[in-house]
Amino acid sequence: MEAANGLEGIDQVNSFHPHIVFLDIQMPGLNGFELLYHVEAREFNVIFQTAHDQYAIKAFEENASDYLLKPFSRERFDKAFSRVLKNLPNFGASISGAQETNADFHGHNLVLSKIVVKSAGIRLVLDVSDVDCFMAKDHYCCIYVGTKEYLCEMSLSKLEDRLDSQTFIRIHRNSIININSVKTLSGPSQNEVLLKNNMKVIVSRRSRGALIQLLKIQPNFSI
Repeated sequence: MEAANGLEGIDQVNSFHPHIVFLDIQMPGLNGFELLYHVEAREFNVIFQTAHDQYAIKAFEENASDYLLKPFSRERFDKAFSRVLKNLPNFGASISGAQETNADFHGHNLVLSKIVVKSAGIRLVLDVSDVDCFMAKDHYCCIYVGTKEYLCEMSLSKLEDRLDSQTFIRIHRNSIININSVKTLSGPSQNEVLLKNNMKVIVSRRSRGALIQLLKIQPNFSI
């Protein structure tokens, strides 16, 4: 099976649960690294195939099984494919080993630049820098960009691990805000923020100090 772009790739992986994925890095919509983040579970081996050698180190930091630089020979392809096959559960590797690989992947801090959301039954790609606020909703979260609201199929905790900590801060167990979207800090004991989209979000006592420290270094914000 093949996918024409990153969004199709997410659907293919989530639907068919492959053991091996050959993944390009530069694709329409999402790049290969962003696709890996958005799949439901990293339970497969990845072989990157790309014409760009500058991403090799980053690829192996994301536990890539191999990195094929285009144009590559059939012999080089077969070598990469055979190596991965030997590590599959059906070819002698343990299930626990596969689970450890999955855990290692989620331990890396790949900062998100784009995020996939659902709107009117279709998937859209948003620039993370445009997001004002993430709000928890069951095991998913709502994403607010201006006056628009989108549903994201991942938890707030998973998002928190991959957002830029100098731009986004979790101010409550149910919310993460974009520092650049803060309009005012008010309320009793400065426990409420007003965002530029006019949303009001409660700040927990535990998070208030860290929020104030981040706001102090913003050039257009005074406390």
